[in-house]
Amino acid sequence: MKNKRETIVTAGVIADTHDFLDEKVFDIFDGVDIILHAGDIEGMEIIRRLEEIAPVEAVAGNHESEEVQAKYQWITSVDLGGVEVALTHRFLPVNVNSTLPLLPLKKEWLKEFGIENARGLVFGHAHEPANFKLNDVLYFNSGYAGPDMTEPMRTVGLIYSDGVELTGDVFFLNPPPRDWYLDRALEWPKAR
Repeated sequence: MKNKRETIVTAGVIADTHDFLDEKVFDIFDGVDIILHAGDIEGMEIIRRLEEIAPVEAVAGNHESEEVQAKYQWITSVDLGGVEVALTHRFLPVNVNSTLPLLPLKKEWLKEFGIENARGLVFGHAHEPANFKLNDVLYFNSGYAGPDMTEPMRTVGLIYSDGVELTGDVFFLNPPPRDWYLDRALEWPKAR
C-alpha cells in the first residue's frame, strides 16, 4: 500500500507577464499538463508561446489588449485531475495585511462567483507569490513574471494535484533581492 499519493496533474502557473515571457519558463514548465495564466497577459503572443509547452487556461487582468479582453473572462474554474481550481486575476487586495481579514473566503462569496467547490484559488495582480492553505483551500499566486525593469522579483509556480489535494511550489526567474521575500508568501496565514 502506498503512503504517498501520486501526482496526476501538474499545472504551470504564471501571472502578470505584461507582454514578456522569460525563456526560463520553458524549462520550469517542461512536462506540465496545463498552464494557468492568472491575467495581465497584455497580448495574445504570450498565450501562443505558452501553448508551445502545454494547453493554456487564462483569465483577463486589468492590463489587457482588446483581443485578450474579448477572449477571456475575469474568473473561471479549471479541473486539475478531479480537483476544481478557481482562476482569476484580481481577487484579493494587494496589501497582505488588508487581505488577512478576508480569509478564508466566505462560502456565500464563493457561491456568488460559481466557485463554491473550488479546492484552490489561483490569482495574480499582487506581484508577490503566495502559497498557503486555509480550510483545505490552496491560495496560490505565482507572483510577477514580467520584464525585469518593472519589479525586483520575478517568479512562476507549479501546482500539483493528486486527485484529492493540491500543493504548490514557487520558482525564481531571477535571484531574490531579499532573503525573507519568499518566506513572507508562506507566512500569510500565520500572520493572523
